[in-house]
Amino acid sequence: MPGQLFLTSEAFLPISPCCLAVANINAGSTTTSICRSLCRRFQQAASGLGVSPDKAKELSQLCGVSTTDEVGDGNVVVHVTMNKHEEEGE
Repeated sequence: MPGQLFLTSEAFLPISPCCLAVANINAGSTTTSICRSLCRRFQQAASGLGVSPDKAKELSQLCGVSTTDEVGDGNVVVHVTMNKHEEEGE
């Protein structure tokens, strides 16, 4: 996972491959179904890797990925994108 070092340590900023992955995930999250599936997978991976929810909440902003809502529960960009799709009525 490209963002693992940032999400699980004291690294101050995410590295470039991490931000590229965040942008790609956000761009590929085109339906509510996709977003929910990705969200579940990220939640499972995060719990096993010791991801810091606070750092996950910062990730999209630090990577410059535009989102419409705050990230909650450490679900990174997928959660934000899912909220966006639900607001759009998808």
